[in-house]
Amino acid sequence: MKLKSLIISLLFSISVSGTAAADVSQEFLDMIHPAHHAGQIKGSVKSCSSEFNMSGTLVHVPGISVSTRLGNKQEFKLLSVPEGNHSLVFEYGDQILHTVKNVTVRKQTLTSVAPITLCPDNDGDGYNLMADLDDANPAVHPGAKEICDRIDNNGDGVVDEGCSYRKCPKGGNFCLSNWNNSNRIRNAGKSTKQDPPLIQQSLSATTELKP
Repeated sequence: MKLKSLIISLLFSISVSGTAAADVSQEFLDMIHPAHHAGQIKGSVKSCSSEFNMSGTLVHVPGISVSTRLGNKQEFKLLSVPEGNHSLVFEYGDQILHTVKNVTVRKQTLTSVAPITLCPDNDGDGYNLMADLDDANPAVHPGAKEICDRIDNNGDGVVDEGCSYRKCPKGGNFCLSNWNNSNRIRNAGKSTKQDPPLIQQSLSATTELKP
């Protein structure tokens, strides 16, 4: 009766928290995955940058209660893994850093996987810490669309290409201007030949001239 209560309690804790599986005892794993029908998986990992501390990363096999967390030794071992082909997932916070597919486990056998490099994508733009231009800004990465924000969004060395700026009517910093388009919309139906003088008038009205 005591053993039954322990099993129910552990199963409940796993269902409540996805990370609880990392704390399940080896004794419990042996009960649900008998050692004579299970194997083990081991491997080593390294961080792509000194800026990323991967300690605490969850290493688990989806769908079964087998997992562990990375410590300071940069090595891991999963015990009592059922025989078969599995995926091995490395998860940090809400990010899946890496997935190793088709890891074959045989009973009473230790399976070693090749060394793995883990690298986060902190801003979620699809470029990890080493590939990104600024991993704290999702608007800045290789091939990004250039927007008028005084930042080189795509890393080509040119800031705000295609943007135009004017002096703020009340002074101060330069303002992003769409006066070219706004004048054309405002004067819709008029001859386009009038655009140049209208634009010049707009410039004269909003530019402060100082001696």
